[in-house]
Amino acid sequence: MNINAANTPQRTLFTISQFCDTHPAFTPGGIRYAIHRSVHSGLGESGAIIRIGSRVYIDEGRFFNWVDSLQPDGQPPRTKRTVPPIDLDKVADEIKQNVSPEPSDKETDELISKWVTGQS
Repeated sequence: MNINAANTPQRTLFTISQFCDTHPAFTPGGIRYAIHRSVHSGLGESGAIIRIGSRVYIDEGRFFNWVDSLQPDGQPPRTKRTVPPIDLDKVADEIKQNVSPEPSDKETDELISKWVTGQS
């Protein structure tokens, strides 16, 4: 096998721990999971994962090309959703309108008396 180094593009390869040390946004567990699911996620097809024997290397450039490919065309990455503020006074008024008034002490005594004596 004749390998011509002059025609081989320069690639930056990392082990999982080296990659996570360089890019702390990624955890070793998350990278391992992505590698495990690489057949289904397209990571395997991207060429970002290189296996040599039992060693696994990540091609940094191809990995980030794969990450970029996950973003919908023309749309920025997802951000946290903002929740509109709640008008607590309005909510309290709605609750007051839907709650029946408390019975008076006399009405409560009458209800207990009927319940104790078995009258309906």
